Order: sequence, then structure tokens, then C-alpha cells
Amino acid sequence: MQSFAAFDNNSDVQTNSLVAQRTGHKRGFEACERIFDERGVTKHKYRIFRQEVDKPWHPKTLTNIWGELENMGPFPWAFGIN
Repeated sequence: MQSFAAFDNNSDVQTNSLVAQRTGHKRGFEACERIFDERGVTKHKYRIFRQEVDKPWHPKTLTNIWGELENMGPFPWAFGIN
């Protein structure tokens, strides 16, 4: 399975948005951003964009996979489930 990881960087804030748009994960990316803002997540933000999703109920965009992001709880967050 092919996946991309998008981490925040400090020099070009538009790069992740552009990658999300070009890989078809714009909605999941924007949902992650809203959740990060609502929960006050400021450090170590990342998103995993899964390219080869087999079933419609498999998530396309993931974050907090190991429950390590502060204020996100102990479970992964999944976006882009059809």
C-alpha cells in the first residue's frame, strides 16, 4: 500500500495543503486541521494519506495513530471514510 506522511514544517505552510489536494486528500487534510485547531494541537502534527484504499470503509487520512498527540486522546483519528 502506498502512503504519504505530511508533517508540519516551519518554512512553507502551503506545501502540505498542496500535496493533499494533488493526492485527493484535501477533505481529510482540512478535517485534520479543524480538529487540530479545536483541540489546541500545536506540536508534532502529522497526517498519513493512504493512496490505495481497498474498501469504502477503510480510512483515507489518519492522524494520532499511536495516541501520542497532546489533546487528541489515546486513539487514532480517521478521515475520508466513504
